[in-house]
Amino acid sequence: MNILDIFRSAEVLKIVFQLGYMPEKEEFYELTPEQYEQYYKTEGQHDSRDQKVFMLLPHDAKKYNEIASGDVFVVTEQEMSYFDSAKHLIESYCKDSDTPFDSFEDKLYYVAKFVPDICIKGTKFEKAQLIVRKS
Repeated sequence: MNILDIFRSAEVLKIVFQLGYMPEKEEFYELTPEQYEQYYKTEGQHDSRDQKVFMLLPHDAKKYNEIASGDVFVVTEQEMSYFDSAKHLIESYCKDSDTPFDSFEDKLYYVAKFVPDICIKGTKFEKAQLIVRKS
């Protein structure tokens, strides 16, 4: 993995911490033509129109309500591939811990102790990192 891949994985890891769970590929839907136009207008990325763009729409109603009332997560096809890297990173930290975890959220609380501040800043997992650094 090169340094650019690591940076992109960190960006996706930040999204995972913001969401509080790891979205499945089936929860991403390609934008409609109208949404693409709005996306390109907002993002100003007219040169990358050949790349597919997806919006996260969680299947879980609670997660959907949390996202619908806040940020909309839109990722490119290339960025979607980094979710696998982020998941692998989270799982490898947890595997090395030899600790049983009851939920993916518990895993995120544990991993928050090790990731860069930027990945958890402004999330509920930020406190987990502060507790460890004080001890």
